[in-house]
Amino acid sequence: MNSRSLSSWLVTLALGLSTSACYDAAWIKDDAEEDLVDATRGGIEVWDRLTQDVTYKLLANHLSANRAQGPMTVAFIGVENSGAEEMRDAVPAMYENIDTILVNEAAYTPVSRRFVETAMNSTGMRPEDLFLRNGRERFVAAVSREGIAPDYLLFARVTTLSSEGVDEAQRNYQLTMELVDANSGETVRKETGRVRKGYER
Repeated sequence: MNSRSLSSWLVTLALGLSTSACYDAAWIKDDAEEDLVDATRGGIEVWDRLTQDVTYKLLANHLSANRAQGPMTVAFIGVENSGAEEMRDAVPAMYENIDTILVNEAAYTPVSRRFVETAMNSTGMRPEDLFLRNGRERFVAAVSREGIAPDYLLFARVTTLSSEGVDEAQRNYQLTMELVDANSGETVRKETGRVRKGYER
């Protein structure tokens, strides 16, 4: 076997071993099994818990003070990651969870994610631009052309806070959700949830 063939064979073997070594077994978890606690990152148990807790709390508290208004249209702008970790697949999963909660809460009518993204792209705006009157007006005008006029804009932001000990480390994962009046820019409700997570060294 020449050196080129040997090198190719070793690369193939290494790839095969690395692929097969990822997981020794897999199974479908039933409802009684708890979510896996991630060894190095926030993971499922952090982001799912925060998303459910904070979204339901925000809507319940806002609704209790505005029940007489009737259905309220909400444009969810998205999840901003200001934490220490790359969230990878957590962001789209959180977006879908929040959007599903809005859809199933009869008091709120969510603006389709596709409309929101198209309006943001067509106006060339970033989420922070919506905190300026001109930005809100441009966004609302773009969405309203499709027959949808949002009453509120919903923002989500992830932050983390870390401590390093001798034998362990701690990271607090925090999700803040802010409901903003689409016309005035006033923050009408803000809720924060936190999960404290320890890591052994």
